[in-house]
Amino acid sequence: MNESTLRMNLVVGMLLVWCWVALGVNDGLAGEALTSASPPFQLEQAFKDLASDEESTREQAIGLLIEEGNATSLARLEELRVNADRSLRMAIKPVADAWRQRANLASPDPDQRRSAAADLGSSGRTVAIPWLEAAARSESHRWVRYAMDESTQLLKLASADPAVKAQAAAKLGEMRSQNAVPALKELVQAADDPKGTEQQKTVAPAAAAAINQIETWNVWSTAIETLFRGISLSSILLIMSVGLAIVFGLMGVINMAHGELMMIGAYATFVMQECFKLYVPPAWFDAYYLAALPASFLAAALFGLFLEATAARRSW
Repeated sequence: MNESTLRMNLVVGMLLVWCWVALGVNDGLAGEALTSASPPFQLEQAFKDLASDEESTREQAIGLLIEEGNATSLARLEELRVNADRSLRMAIKPVADAWRQRANLASPDPDQRRSAAADLGSSGRTVAIPWLEAAARSESHRWVRYAMDESTQLLKLASADPAVKAQAAAKLGEMRSQNAVPALKELVQAADDPKGTEQQKTVAPAAAAAINQIETWNVWSTAIETLFRGISLSSILLIMSVGLAIVFGLMGVINMAHGELMMIGAYATFVMQECFKLYVPPAWFDAYYLAALPASFLAAALFGLFLEATAARRSW
């Protein structure tokens, strides 16, 4: 074999290697393109499967649409609902609700964000866990973030991993979550059942400890609330009795105007609350009582001066 033949074979070999590499790269790109194009195709197929007569196919389509879809496809669902029968409407509803609730997690209204988080937590769909966790990381409102964290842990109670369940139960106990008590009691009852599995018995101690934390918190909060209400009511009665005693001691006449003055103060508080709703940012609404407290005293004092200048002086 001469030198020219060797060179020719070397060139042919290099060409074959280059073609093989090029074909491999093209196949990879084609696979990536097919993969990137598959979700839209799957979503399109899922829209069609919503009308399937087989319940398993319909449930699979609902799950795929909830996981992969978003609120931008609501118009497509509305088109399907126009001529849909009852079964199709029932299949469309959880998908539309999930998309709306996911979109509402980014709403500018904190009440709407909190409501969306609570609805997702009660839906039982674990696909909402990453939505809630992502929304909670950027949430600045305390109670909205609490609702998102609570809903996340409630959904994790449905996990197949007992460690995740136990961690979620412990977290709900630390949060003193009232909404978690029924689910936690179910976990304890399942472990007490003779047919209970080892996994259920592993989760039960954490669930029982969480229930104990929540119930202890309830006892203390109820006691403090009852004490505060008693002090509040007794102070009102004390003020009224002292006022009656002073007026009767000085004038010899029982003055029954205290109720009217209290009504004026209460109405001033209500007006201040409505003003905060209309003219103050929502984040400051809880501080309305700081303005309502002096406003109620001032309104009652002005009304008292008015009574003194008109009715009282003219009567004696």
